Amino acid sequence: VTVGENTIVGAQSFVNKNLPPNEVWAGSPARFIMSLEDYLEKLKKRKKKEEKFCAEELLLKEPDLNPDVM
Repeated sequence: VTVGENTIVGAQSFVNKNLPPNEVWAGSPARFIMSLEDYLEKLKKRKKKEEKFCAEELLLKEPDLNPDVM
């Protein structure tokens, strides 16, 4: 069994066949979840969402930092 380059395998997954490169696999037995490209895009969107949430939370706590109030 070989795992392709840049392939992500979920924790405690049971890999019973060769996995191609640039994919995400998980489960028991391991099954295809998504392409690595789709996974990275999903992470970027999540990061943007978290950054937006943190900024909004900061403005609620520190209204003096809000440029709209100045």
